[in-house]
Formats: sequence, C-alpha cells, structure tokens
Amino acid sequence: MNYDQVITGMNSTTSVPLKNSFVSPNPVSDFASIYFVNDNKEGTIDLRVFDMQGRQVELDFEVNTGSVLFYKSGLSSGMYSYQIVKGGALYTAGTIVVE
Repeated sequence: MNYDQVITGMNSTTSVPLKNSFVSPNPVSDFASIYFVNDNKEGTIDLRVFDMQGRQVELDFEVNTGSVLFYKSGLSSGMYSYQIVKGGALYTAGTIVVE
C-alpha cells in the first residue's frame, strides 16, 4: 500500500492510502484528464484543486468512469495539488502543472 503526504489545508496534512492516478497532459494548457483506478463504481466523485498556499480553487469538471476531465479556465500558471474525493473520503491525489 502506498502512503503519500497530502495537503488538506494550510496547517494540516494527513497520511492516507492512495490509489494510482495520473494527469494527461501535464503540464496543462487548456484541459486535461485525471485518470485513476475506479475499482468501486459506487459513490459520488468530487475534484478538489488547491493552489500552493492551500486555498481551494474552483474548476469546471466532468466525471467519467475512471477519469475526471477538467478545464484550466480561471487558473493562473503554476503548480496545484488535486484531490479526488469519493463518497466523502480522499481517494487519490497528485500535482497539476498549469502553463
């Protein structure tokens, strides 16, 4: 089981078991997909994106089976962390680079 340290806010982190995921394309120019192992199709999926100061930013996104498509509109160039939350629990996380 892989454990990664995930930023959950400005002053807190937590260690959680994470599923494999990747962003394509990364760096992102217009839109990208986050692919992940969706071994349990039940539960609502939500995408949360945070800037490097830990502030959550709003994005337009579409949920598909095993992926989340998002649009970079409104994001400045830089690095962002993402979380995919499924059924209220952290499911996977990673980093996005925006051009």
